[in-house]
Amino acid sequence: MSLARVLKAPVLVGFNAADEARDIEALDNRATLAAAHEALRTMFGSAFPAPLAAQTTRWGADEWSLGAYSFNPVGMRARQREDLFGLDWDGALGFCGEATSHRRFGTAHGAVETGRRLADAMA
Repeated sequence: MSLARVLKAPVLVGFNAADEARDIEALDNRATLAAAHEALRTMFGSAFPAPLAAQTTRWGADEWSLGAYSFNPVGMRARQREDLFGLDWDGALGFCGEATSHRRFGTAHGAVETGRRLADAMA
């Protein structure tokens, strides 16, 4: 995914999923970057330049998520995400997180935003 328009800089973000993500996450940063560059060269040609810098995350190793985040299956509506958010059982249990954000699902900022909304609702 290109962030060039938003950041006004040549920034690309890449995602890996399923078994391939587990395999790539086991690589060191240098090998991960080499694999990403090779994928870009396969897509855009052998002249695709090497990145000047890279940041690698290992979401699957995160003890709180273990690599999980939500996604929108075909036919999902924003209202379904909104229905997940809020207090239940007379306010005894609250639900928030990126999966409850209809605009920022699958992101850390969606999780933070809904967490703050829930904290306000509980106050």
